[in-house]
Amino acid sequence: MVDRSTGELVGTAGFRDLAGGVAEFGIIVRRKWQRQGFCAEAFECNVDFARTSLDCHRVAAATSDQNSAMLNFLTSRGMEVVGRHEDKGVTWVDLARDIKGLAIARQ
Repeated sequence: MVDRSTGELVGTAGFRDLAGGVAEFGIIVRRKWQRQGFCAEAFECNVDFARTSLDCHRVAAATSDQNSAMLNFLTSRGMEVVGRHEDKGVTWVDLARDIKGLAIARQ
C-alpha cells in the first residue's frame, strides 16, 4: 500500500491462503500510518476482490488476543469470532465473515 499523495510505503495487505472458497486476510500498516483509514480501505478492496474475482464465499483472519485495535477493527467490519488457537505461546483469535452476495459500501 502506498500513500497516494506522497508515494510513501504505508504497508501491505492481501491474502495468505486461498482454499475452499475462503480467503484469509492479513495486513501490516506502518505505525505512523495507523488509524488513518488505510486498513479500512485495504480490507474493503480485498474483500471485494475475493468475492468478485476469486469467487470466494468467506473471508477469514486471525490476530493475537492482545491486539485489541485489530480485534475491534475486524469485528467492526462484520467479522465474528469463530475460535481461538495457540501457536508458540501466543493465543490467536480466529474470525470469519460470509461475503457471497455482499456489496461493499465505498466511502
